[in-house]
Amino acid sequence: MRKLYCDVSKFTRLEFRKVKKRYFTERNRKYIRIRCGFDIETTRIEDRAYMYHWQMSFEDVVIVGRRWQEYLLLIEHLNKWLSWQNALLIVWIANLGHEFSFLAHRFVWNHVFAVDARTPLRAQADRIEYRECLSISGQGGLKNLAKNYTKTQKLVGDLDYDVIRISDPEDPANCTPLSQKELQYCINDVEILSEWADYMFKAYTDKGLEIPLTMTGIVRNEVKRAAGKDITEIRKRVKMLFPGKDIYNLIMRYLFRGGYTHASAWWIFVVWDNVIGADFTSSYPAVMLHEDGYPMSPFVECELKCDGKEITDERIRTQCCWFVADFIGIRKTTVHTIESEHKIIKYTNGRFDNGRLRSADYIRVCLTEIDYEIYQNFYEWDQIRIVKAFTAFRGRLPKYLLKPMMQSYQTKVQLKRQKLSETIEYINAKSQVNSYYGMTVTRLNFLEWEFDPDQPDHKQWIPKPTKKSYKQMISKQLLSPFWGIYVTAFARRCLLLGAVKAMDQAPGDANVIYCDTDSVYFDDTPRNRAIILNYNKRIAKLNEDLPEEFSDIGCFEWIDTKKTIESPQHYTFKTLGAKRYLKWYTDRDGCHSETTVAGMRKRSLEEKIASSFKPDGESYELYDPIDDHFLGYVSKDKLFDYFSDGLLLETEETHKSRAAYHDSEYSETITDADGRSCVMHECSGAAIVPVEFTIKMEEIYIQLIDIMLRERRMPIWV
Repeated sequence: MRKLYCDVSKFTRLEFRKVKKRYFTERNRKYIRIRCGFDIETTRIEDRAYMYHWQMSFEDVVIVGRRWQEYLLLIEHLNKWLSWQNALLIVWIANLGHEFSFLAHRFVWNHVFAVDARTPLRAQADRIEYRECLSISGQGGLKNLAKNYTKTQKLVGDLDYDVIRISDPEDPANCTPLSQKELQYCINDVEILSEWADYMFKAYTDKGLEIPLTMTGIVRNEVKRAAGKDITEIRKRVKMLFPGKDIYNLIMRYLFRGGYTHASAWWIFVVWDNVIGADFTSSYPAVMLHEDGYPMSPFVECELKCDGKEITDERIRTQCCWFVADFIGIRKTTVHTIESEHKIIKYTNGRFDNGRLRSADYIRVCLTEIDYEIYQNFYEWDQIRIVKAFTAFRGRLPKYLLKPMMQSYQTKVQLKRQKLSETIEYINAKSQVNSYYGMTVTRLNFLEWEFDPDQPDHKQWIPKPTKKSYKQMISKQLLSPFWGIYVTAFARRCLLLGAVKAMDQAPGDANVIYCDTDSVYFDDTPRNRAIILNYNKRIAKLNEDLPEEFSDIGCFEWIDTKKTIESPQHYTFKTLGAKRYLKWYTDRDGCHSETTVAGMRKRSLEEKIASSFKPDGESYELYDPIDDHFLGYVSKDKLFDYFSDGLLLETEETHKSRAAYHDSEYSETITDADGRSCVMHECSGAAIVPVEFTIKMEEIYIQLIDIMLRERRMPIWV
């Protein structure tokens, strides 16, 4: 354990003079290079939380306290010392939004930078600058950050937040004591943050680089470096690729479409055997490298020739096109529904399958030529009218974007082959590869979030128009907004035409059952499997022109298996819709299940039905992943039976929570388990409140499913 201080005055008297004074500059501001992190522990009374313990790491020591008065005294000493240094201090926090809710009314803030309400990334009070680390690590919570970046790890298990603990602001002796293990838990959390700070200094400031605020910021800096001395000229050319502000808002609202995630109503509630799954290897990076159909000149308004039924203009096949079109009498031609309701500008008598268009008397949409090709394969219509159209010349994405992305990808592959996939270098390379796509779809920010502590509750985060004009914002860009639109369109085409449509044309009841952006689950037939293998052969041919590390990029690989591409893992599979599916499979290690439901913690369904007696039929033993505690047996039949509409998980089963914010003062008398009592007070705060979880489907969707199932005369599991 690091040296521990409980006395703020003693810490400042002994430790400040030991600090090796090294400095760096960011944004024309001077910082002192000190490894520092801050964290608090809270106790909850219904939807109100109170701080009962704080901890702060400072180089090789940790300072702890039980009262806000002690922390405010520490900050006062720090600010005086920093004034002598004429420098700022970065203090790292995991989930700054939570800690800021308690600090908000205890300091006067020089500057707060937030990406959304209650989501600050940087907040400066006097000479202390708090920064968010999880937005950079890209790995979820502090536990995963520690696993990937630091030697110190979070202790096993959390502090029991259901235990009431107090800290008397008037009497330092009247506090709920912490055990040595509980204290070490607190210490580890900020030791992790100090080690993270050390990593960031070595990775950025020691190299003369600015510390980014997000993972996307990391790759954005790499692209700038790749642009080199040509960056000014590149910005001028990219600025020409931007449309006017109104058109920009239109295309980002209606032309940009994300990944295709959907389960047709035909397959809902049915339990399927003999299902296999495949997903793309780095789907977005693959199309960034493979495709040469990106708009590389400004879009120019034109008239696209149309015979009333189809677009006949040759430019739809030779140039990049985007257009606004009206479709009259549109209807789907397969069991799959493709277009999202929220991407339709307007419609008349629309009928939808879980948010995807089945048919309509009339719709108006924005499409690229890639989207139009997808429409031709999944819909038919009585008439089409082009309202407005634009064309641009095609080309490949620029080298200053692709070169650093390829370097990150090569690093990732090389480290994985060397069995170094647990290293920081591998984690960074993998995150950065994904972030290059994220950068292409990052939108211009027309709002700035201002924190005003004088406003009433829930109105202290104020969205205001950015001070920069649209012209100023686009003059600094290195990427066209159309590139991200086309990357996602190309990736959807690979999935929908390369797999979904190809299998849909094969005979059989259940070809493609479920899709999720870059993955597809389908019936294992020789023809369906051949479609995957033949697709891979075509992509492997494209990869021959790339370095050896890219030999399988963009190819399908089987999910959940270490077998060869000829030997996939088989599942029993059930879906309730997008981001809601359950699969069961067996391998040489026994039985396994995986329940994927958006918003529901993994394994929570399995934990709910784990029984104390081993059931008949297929089952497996379930253990708590934290302390390897035996939870019981999971039965296949019971698991699939529970997974249905109306499934309710209670708060103690979900392990899910929400934040309940209080933006003004609150206090109350609190008594702990040992009978200690005091009045605790907060200027503001946020309580982490457990919530239940229910899988619920809209009644109209259930009616649609029921009609389809009766038509098909399929057995249903409910």
